[in-house]
Amino acid sequence: MIFDGYRAHIPAAERLGEIHVVGRRLGSLATFPVSPASDPRSKKPHAAYNAIVAPGGRFVAFETAESTYPLAKRVGAMSVLVRDLRTGRVQRVQGFGRPERAPRRSAYNPTISADGQLVAF
Repeated sequence: MIFDGYRAHIPAAERLGEIHVVGRRLGSLATFPVSPASDPRSKKPHAAYNAIVAPGGRFVAFETAESTYPLAKRVGAMSVLVRDLRTGRVQRVQGFGRPERAPRRSAYNPTISADGQLVAF
């Protein structure tokens, strides 16, 4: 199962991001991270949320955005990331036809194909 995890401890939320995507195997209480951790050297943590699991369960698409201090509010452009749960690889979904260095626009509300190759947002 994949779900949004909330950090209730304010210093941790401000350092690591208030919301993050977490997984738990059925029948287990242990969790594992799905969204990448915020860089501890960054002045702005990232929040990750609104995950959707591809049919078959291998791929997870989710939104991410920078957070601010205090209280880790999400701001700025949102992006969609995809994690391959088998390999651990995380990839940012780029806007169709947009040059790599073009200004980013918000991407949100993802859906993903069973093979993880098509993402709509």
